[in-house]
Amino acid sequence: MKDQARHPAQARVLHVLGERPGASVQDLAEDLGITRTATLHHIRCLMREGLVCSLRQGRRRLHYLAATQQPPTLLGLLHAHTARLVVESLASDPGTSWRRLARQLGITPRAVRWHIRKLEAESALRVQPSLFGPGHITVLSPGLRAALGLNAPLALPPGGPAPQSAQENRLELGVPAKR
Repeated sequence: MKDQARHPAQARVLHVLGERPGASVQDLAEDLGITRTATLHHIRCLMREGLVCSLRQGRRRLHYLAATQQPPTLLGLLHAHTARLVVESLASDPGTSWRRLARQLGITPRAVRWHIRKLEAESALRVQPSLFGPGHITVLSPGLRAALGLNAPLALPPGGPAPQSAQENRLELGVPAKR
């Protein structure tokens, strides 16, 4: 169907999904001021045309423009509140222990591990052993950093990082000091 002949509600659905990818049928219906049934009809029409795709996330189906830059699975994972909190916390402190992260967020360490493994399976982040003793460092992928709005990589001072002692590195990365 050509853009000129498209129903106004379908054009609004495309506009809303462009601004807010990962909207559910209920979210779209509230934004558009039409019933869920009518919204679902327009979404299905757009899906048949290949303009919209969807992803099941838990009990909800999230909808995206088919031309979205980030993979819908990654956006779907970030749509979940807990997953977003885990990722934002890891972005600010990549060396924090998962147990400490669980305490900060008020969830179980098992839930933190589940979210990290899920994101790792989507190649959204990588977990690598710490160079400074026990523990690990979580490295976010460029796609995940962009999805979070963290486009710039961590900046290093001109001429490379300043030399630091092993103790300063441990403290900077959140690794507990040896006793």
